[in-house]
Formats: sequence, C-alpha cells, structure tokens
Amino acid sequence: MNTENPIMRDQREIDSNHLKILSIFYYITSVMSILGIGFLYVHYLIFSKFLADPKFGKEFAQNSQAFPVEIFSFLKWFYLIFGLIAIIAGLLNFIAGRFIQKRTNKNAIFAIACINCLQMPFGTILGAATIFVLLRETVKIQFSENMKI
Repeated sequence: MNTENPIMRDQREIDSNHLKILSIFYYITSVMSILGIGFLYVHYLIFSKFLADPKFGKEFAQNSQAFPVEIFSFLKWFYLIFGLIAIIAGLLNFIAGRFIQKRTNKNAIFAIACINCLQMPFGTILGAATIFVLLRETVKIQFSENMKI
C-alpha cells in the first residue's frame, strides 16, 4: 500500500508536468536560436549586397561620396560575435532541456536559467519560471532521487 501523502503525490505530478513543459520550451528556444543564426546570415547577405553597389549611399551623402565600405569590415565582427552568441545560447538551451528531461544537473540548469534571464523578453520569462520551479522542495526531491546510484 502506498503510504505517501496524496497531496505530496499530486504536487509531484504537477512538478513533473511543469518540468516537462520547461524542457519543451528549452528545446523551442534552442531551435529559435538556430533560426536566429539563419536570420543573421540573410541580413549579412543583404547588407553586403547593398554595400557592393557603388551607387549606394551617394544620394544620402553631402559630398556625394559612396558609403564607406570600411565600416562593413567592422560589422563583420558584429555578425561573427552575435552568431557565436546564438550558437552558444542554442547549445546551452538544448543541454538544459536534456538535463530537465533526465532530472540531472540542477545547478547547471539553474545557471543556464540565469543566463536566459538576460535574453529579454522570452528568455527572462523562461529563466524566471525555471528558477521558481527548481526552488520547490518537491522538485529538489525529484532531482536528488536521480542522483542516487
């Protein structure tokens, strides 16, 4: 006979559902990061095409010189840095989704949730929700049960 408190059992079901939803949202956020890399690449292609046109910027410049192409060499670093950030964010979110699904590495999930809080607005919502769920005692029990060997 199951001697567990029915309220505790219900809370464990609720926590399991919340963790399942969180892992799904981490996977979705990971895919969105990868799609963001695609958007960044398309933006780079369009921007480089405009700068390759010698007539671009002449009508806006006062001394009728073209847009300085040297600026684009600086912007290439911008694309590279934000592309790397998107790759790292995508990988971290995928890893967090796997950890939540397997109920392991609670501290790593907590750290990734804190990093997600910097990505406004969706990352902030996901990170805060993750932190609130991970701080529950019943969730801590679920994670500690998986740590036993």
